[in-house]
Amino acid sequence: LNLVTRRPRAQHGGELRASYGTGDSWSGQLYVTGPLDAGHRHLYLLAAASAEQDRYRFNARTKDVNLSAAYSFILSASTRATVEYEHLKQDNAAHRLRGVPFEHGRFLTDTRFTTTEASDFQTLESDVVQARVDHVIGPALRFNATYRWFDNVALQQYHEPRGLRADRRTMNREFRDQDRRTEQHVVAANLLGDFPTASVVHKVLLGGEHYATSDDF
Repeated sequence: LNLVTRRPRAQHGGELRASYGTGDSWSGQLYVTGPLDAGHRHLYLLAAASAEQDRYRFNARTKDVNLSAAYSFILSASTRATVEYEHLKQDNAAHRLRGVPFEHGRFLTDTRFTTTEASDFQTLESDVVQARVDHVIGPALRFNATYRWFDNVALQQYHEPRGLRADRRTMNREFRDQDRRTEQHVVAANLLGDFPTASVVHKVLLGGEHYATSDDF
């Protein structure tokens, strides 16, 4: 999947979306963008999105909140600098969903079954800051450089299935309480060129990336 993030635009604009569906699911999205000055050199973008849904498995529900902001400074017709911030928060009930016991061509219980309790959860909170410079060197040559920092904390409490007992009606479970924390710094730079030969246009990329990650589990 090639995901392209919205960037601040020189024209005023925005979008509002809302939806509601089965499983008591709903979502809402809003973003606004435009220039901050008459010369259209300072651009902004603000966005917010939220979604919540009941899963068909017992005890399972998901809730996501995403907030982001971006500012672009147009230094010249060929150079643009952008700073972005994003905050993500997920609150999932009973998110560690494993399979349903199945033997001899049939399920042994309701397909909505999970080994989780109503108190099981998984939460994730993440912050991302990114700074990027794009520069057009010539008609066929472009350069970009990016610095990115992110920090996230994932907390989980859940019951892991550990196999059925001999009566095929009782399941052993293991309670798990996990704390996962990650921080990462990334620096990347790319040089991109378009080179035609006869009827074929070649796209060439020369780049590098360095990152440092700290994980606690």
